[in-house]
Amino acid sequence: MGFMPSIANECVHASSEGRLHFALPAEDLCDLVAVLRFVQQIETRMEAPLTEQKARPLIHSLRPGNAGQFNLDHYSEVLAKRFTKTFEAALKKKVEGVSAKYRRQVRDLLAQRAVTAERPAFQGANPASEPADVAALLRFAIENESNVDMHYLRATQKETVERVRPESLNNDKLFAFSESRQSYCAYRLARVRSARLL
Repeated sequence: MGFMPSIANECVHASSEGRLHFALPAEDLCDLVAVLRFVQQIETRMEAPLTEQKARPLIHSLRPGNAGQFNLDHYSEVLAKRFTKTFEAALKKKVEGVSAKYRRQVRDLLAQRAVTAERPAFQGANPASEPADVAALLRFAIENESNVDMHYLRATQKETVERVRPESLNNDKLFAFSESRQSYCAYRLARVRSARLL
């Protein structure tokens, strides 16, 4: 209808029937197919039809009838895997950066709230070393979103001190955010030697 721009150049030739003929070096064709394979792999991993299922037919259309000694499938697959590995590393770095920023913002928000909100005084033993006192202190920390320094005996029999923000108490387990590990962890109450409310 006359809306398409003229795309003929030294690598692409338009025929009178409106078909396009590519004159690409083998390396460029390999790169093009590798990019399409990469998109296909991302679609599979994300379980989302990002290209509306157009990548696979394009790969099939671009496969030469007689590749001679040039193994297009092998080279493009290796290159696509490299692209995917680079993409996943970049995505992981981006997600870690956003997660760290989010944790900082939440921590700052909680710190501001802690300053403005008047926290009730804990009536029990602080620090606590008896199991019942430790459980009471941890319940108070959960209700008031407070940090706790815990002396904890690991499975290796090594005692450590961890600063945690308790989230929930479930039977014999405490689930808390560990400041040192920057992740959520589960702790057995029987291994908590003492706890101090901050």
